[in-house]
Amino acid sequence: MSKPVLLTVDDDPGVSRAVARDLRRRYAETYRVVRAESGPQALDSLRELRLRGDDTALLLADHRMPEMTGVEFLEQAMDLFPYARRVLLTAYADTDAAIRAINVVDLDHYMLKPWNPPDEKFYPVIDSQLEAWLRTERATPGELRVVGHRWSNRSYQVRDFLARNQVPYTWLLDTAPEAAELLKAAGDPELPLIVTADGTTLSAPTDAELAAAVGLSTSPEADFYDLIVVGGGPAGLGAAVYGASEGLRTVLIERHASGGQAGQSSRIENYLGFPDGVSGAQLADRARRQAERFGAELITTGKVTGLETRGQARVVRQADGTEIAAHAVILATGVSYRRLDATGLDDLVGVGVYYGAAMAETSSCADEEVYVVGGANSAGQAAVNLSRVAKRVHVLVRADGLERSMSHYLIQQIADIPNIEVHTRTTIISGEGTDHLERLTLAGPGGERIVDAHWLFVFIGAEPRTEWLEGVIERDQRGYILTGPDLVADGRRPPGWPVHRQPYHLETNVPGVFAAGDVRADSMKRVASAVGDGSHGRRPRPPLPGAIMMVTPEDLRPLFLFEHLDDEQLEWLCTYGSVRTYAEGDIICAQGDPAEFLFVLLEGEVSLSQLVQEHHAELTRGSQPGVYGGAVMAYLDDQIEQKYGHTLRATRPTRMFTLPARKFGKAVRKWFPMATHLLEGIFFGMSNARRIVDQRERLTALGTITAGLTHELNNPAAAASRASAELGDRLVSSQKRLAELAAAGVDCERLGKLVHLRETLPQARPRTPLEISDAEDELGDWLEDHDVDGAWELAPGLVAGGLGVPDAEEVAAVAGDRQLPAAIRWLAEIIEVGQLQAEISDATSRITALLDSARQYSQLDRAPYQRVDLRQLLDSTLTMLKRKIGNVQVVTSYDPGLPEVPVYAAELNQVWTNLIVNALYAMNGKGTLTITTARENDHALVEIADTGVGIPEENLARVFTPFFTTKPVGQGTGLGLDISWRIVVDRHNGDIRVESQPGDTRFQVLLPLTEA
Repeated sequence: MSKPVLLTVDDDPGVSRAVARDLRRRYAETYRVVRAESGPQALDSLRELRLRGDDTALLLADHRMPEMTGVEFLEQAMDLFPYARRVLLTAYADTDAAIRAINVVDLDHYMLKPWNPPDEKFYPVIDSQLEAWLRTERATPGELRVVGHRWSNRSYQVRDFLARNQVPYTWLLDTAPEAAELLKAAGDPELPLIVTADGTTLSAPTDAELAAAVGLSTSPEADFYDLIVVGGGPAGLGAAVYGASEGLRTVLIERHASGGQAGQSSRIENYLGFPDGVSGAQLADRARRQAERFGAELITTGKVTGLETRGQARVVRQADGTEIAAHAVILATGVSYRRLDATGLDDLVGVGVYYGAAMAETSSCADEEVYVVGGANSAGQAAVNLSRVAKRVHVLVRADGLERSMSHYLIQQIADIPNIEVHTRTTIISGEGTDHLERLTLAGPGGERIVDAHWLFVFIGAEPRTEWLEGVIERDQRGYILTGPDLVADGRRPPGWPVHRQPYHLETNVPGVFAAGDVRADSMKRVASAVGDGSHGRRPRPPLPGAIMMVTPEDLRPLFLFEHLDDEQLEWLCTYGSVRTYAEGDIICAQGDPAEFLFVLLEGEVSLSQLVQEHHAELTRGSQPGVYGGAVMAYLDDQIEQKYGHTLRATRPTRMFTLPARKFGKAVRKWFPMATHLLEGIFFGMSNARRIVDQRERLTALGTITAGLTHELNNPAAAASRASAELGDRLVSSQKRLAELAAAGVDCERLGKLVHLRETLPQARPRTPLEISDAEDELGDWLEDHDVDGAWELAPGLVAGGLGVPDAEEVAAVAGDRQLPAAIRWLAEIIEVGQLQAEISDATSRITALLDSARQYSQLDRAPYQRVDLRQLLDSTLTMLKRKIGNVQVVTSYDPGLPEVPVYAAELNQVWTNLIVNALYAMNGKGTLTITTARENDHALVEIADTGVGIPEENLARVFTPFFTTKPVGQGTGLGLDISWRIVVDRHNGDIRVESQPGDTRFQVLLPLTEA
């Protein structure tokens, strides 16, 4: 049997070789070490190992790799070798990412670079992981076979039960030859027939019998627990994890399979912490394993039918009559899909009509017309999943569209899949079929029609199914459980409440019994948040005056802005205000001019805009009487510079009420003193907060760039550290090996031949990790056959130096059998000394290049304003951002004839940083970043282009306004594009412009070639 594999993957060759070298030194006799230099290459090796039937004990992956991160690699590797121990190799700056990975890939350990000395920082970790792997029960479950009729409801239920409980099985139609043999051997039993790996047969088993046969727990181990959880959906599993993790003896009772409705989802893409999405089955399996790891018992096929209080105990009764008690009970039974009210469908459930995703039936829908009923996320996820195999998926929705009930990301996905068709305002009248579904009658905008259909998946409504709690637990009219504040009426506790406190937030009317998840009344399914933006602009042309008229209280009273003012206040406004008329196109107030009036719309329509890059960007347009603009900050008086922050333009004949800014400010302060103080506090508080946040964001940006540089330095530093530590030992050891050769009688002539052989060894040809490992095995076997001690430690270094079995035989011919071990060890030492020297040289050269780039980027010890080669600035920025760039392809096209440009170099690097980081964010880790320099008349042009999603047209004119962003908090550099605009335009007398469409966004920076 071949040795188990230790696989290490790191994109840095020096670090990769150092890790593999340390692994071989200690584990080569027992384990096979395979070294890869990218995630995809490592996955290819694992797939081949799986095909060979070889086992893998350890996966050691670097976190920051360009093609695929270590976490992404480990997540895919889990599917190939689920029992392999997973270790992430990180720089100290990546420890947060490593901690997050513990939840994403069930990470077993993370290790910091450098790990010198390995006896303290490396081997203890690997030893403990391999010991844990050896203790793990890794027996592959035997093959389970299910024989049944294609259109059998019970056969479907059995397959669905096995699939949702992640029990592998082979499905055989009763007409297949193998199935006929099994049925004959079993004596023509009732279907479905279950045949276990040891040959045991079960004829038409119940769920409990099936669960017991496949090793699932079906009965509790004790009669009394600290906590009983009823229901194994996400809420129930979460309760079990946290209860057990706090040391409570916990049992979870699930009727069918863990995961609930969520466990049937093919892909959940908006679940926190899973940026690439996660299947419901994966999520449920991880939660189940996590609960079991903390000691929770998970009972399958347990049907709870009763709940009662006996003194301080809460007793749960199951359908089979058994009872278990606990100090507390959590009801997390979730909801079930509501049955479709259509003639004939009830008789076809399980034989063409399915409630829920029915994952066991997905493959059977290949090249079929499939119908999905429902407009919420579960229906959308099922439609997307079925579209991968079905000829066409028809989504039937009662409403006018999906927007009311489905997440935006799913609506977009469905719109982009050509074989999904959404039928709005469409319902099912009836279904027909002999032994399975064959036809559906639909009612839609065009009337009734009959369609051929064999597959119908229903996702409508939700029913809590809490009838078994009648008379014990208070529920609302729909059957959802009432908890906490919902039980308290006018401060009074629920009837019969026995304790001297109010019910806890999730507590029912029975103390010690709680409800969680969808079964709880008014539970929230998702949360949305909104963000706002500010505005800033530049000065337009002066305003045009309008015709002036008087105003009356009757003109103002209907306006929402003045609706709560009394007669005296309205008269005051009429005394100091007036009405002005404006023709279509007239400017009412102009951005940047002194703010002299407040304008309130009486009739017509106005447009509010701001100037961005000499162009007006319309922010809003309104015709509702009462819309206002102009001197809206007049209540702050002289505390700020009073200028119009926007331009108001009449878009059709318009009448505006105008009030002098001084009078408006005075009225607000006099009539609403408390509101004025609040507004002042808010305004100046936000201004100070914005200033502090700006400073913090700049520090954060600097920290992010510094962390990237630290990571880039850490790899060659770690490689150099390990190589230099090894080099001294190898130099001393090689001298000893030379002395051993002399002592063994190898004369100068033969020693000269050995030296010549070493010098003429061919350079190792490029090979896959497994080809290299196979060559090491072959040479190791040869060395063992020739009594060379430490063969498995020597072979990898010799193979890396280009030595194979034919070369080893030549060494034997030169040195002789007696001197062969000493000659081989000397050759291995000399080859490794050369490799270590090369690694140190490569590492120190990379460190020097990185430090040169850092100096160029920061412009340390250089004049602030100088003539520079733009290529050097751009290249240094790319080097500093290498960690962020990741898998994005970078293409540079520099004009070699472009002269040096007079600039503030350090500030300009901020511009490159900001534009490049924005481009990377838009591409979300994949795409092409193109940087071009050229000459445009008397300016140098720098263009930064990306293949990302593009900037929406409504945002295009706003990208350079202060604080404008579409990124979530914490994303980007914190150096807003308005700062880039000020550096280029105000500081350098240049220009910055943007063009964008999906897949092609270009920022162009123009810088004067001569000093201003």
